[in-house]
Amino acid sequence: MSFGEILKQLRKENNVKQKDLAKHLNFTREAISNYETNRKEPEFDTIKRIAEFFNVSIDFLLGHTDIRTPVDKKEEDSALMLNKLIEDNQKEFSLIRKIKENGIELDEIEKYVDFLISKKDK
Repeated sequence: MSFGEILKQLRKENNVKQKDLAKHLNFTREAISNYETNRKEPEFDTIKRIAEFFNVSIDFLLGHTDIRTPVDKKEEDSALMLNKLIEDNQKEFSLIRKIKENGIELDEIEKYVDFLISKKDK
């Protein structure tokens, strides 16, 4: 869907008239109509304000994702840190997945690791 189609859909879902949205954004009704019909593209600041008004993410508003809810900064930072952790430890996570998939108990793994450490220290 295009930006204009998504804007129109959001406006209708929320029972907001073009003139009311225009008033909130300090635009004309015609400007909103032009956005909805894709005759004009809004500035980034306008896109941001529209996303905030409808409480959706900018990515959703631009048609990049189906996820409507904007992610707050803390959640976004946490997600980035988690992705980095997973990326940096792919081999370890792969090993853990194998252990779980094969029903091996962690106690057994711990004993084996202790055994390997004791052999290394000698």
